[in-house]
Amino acid sequence: YYCRGILTLAVSSHFVFLVQPCFTTVVRETATSISTDFRTSSPLTVQVKTWPSARLLSVVENKGNYSLIVEADWPEYPLEGTHQPHRNTMIAVCQEGAATRWLPLTGMEKGADGSIILHLEREPGFIYNPSTQMLRETHFPRRVHYGRATVQLPGFVNIKWRGHSCRQQQLEVRMSGPIVLRSARRVIYAKVQPEGCSQWYDLTVGRHNNDWIFEIGLEYTTQGSCHIRMEVPTAGTQLG
Repeated sequence: YYCRGILTLAVSSHFVFLVQPCFTTVVRETATSISTDFRTSSPLTVQVKTWPSARLLSVVENKGNYSLIVEADWPEYPLEGTHQPHRNTMIAVCQEGAATRWLPLTGMEKGADGSIILHLEREPGFIYNPSTQMLRETHFPRRVHYGRATVQLPGFVNIKWRGHSCRQQQLEVRMSGPIVLRSARRVIYAKVQPEGCSQWYDLTVGRHNNDWIFEIGLEYTTQGSCHIRMEVPTAGTQLG
């Protein structure tokens, strides 16, 4: 998978963007992950964990600042601001029978009762009662929608591939959740560096069938962004 110059791959729940010289790609989505294969001279598979929908409990206003209170099963999601990949991105509010509403998220924190507080950049434009499942638009009070409302953190992965040599590869990655990289070519070592950090961390490289695999968690990122460096053998290298 060495290429000259820069290869960029971006995948989300609904689309994939590719910049040559990537030749082929296959995108697969399950209830818990999105994965894609892309190939130049050798295949690499990237899989990103997606987060389950959260149940919307209420909309809260405090001195002109708005938040959504949700009940979420996100035990692995980092609530430290520097690690949150969805900070300063758009999140989706979905309701049965209604259009999806996209809102700008500035950050999140855990509430005293175990709920998750999603802080918004602006007024969401509605109020919601989970008991009656009634959503009322604040700018058009006569517009009322009924149905269970949930909040979705979109899944995405963006990769910029910078080929230094046939032996050492470096990728710039931005991801919405932990990722697993699976290489058909042997990986001698892999390291990760959080965006804006000078320190590199060693990653554990394992083998499954004929593939070499390593995982990267959000704790190794700055808001989901990091650099990956890996070394692969060149043609003719003796493998132990």
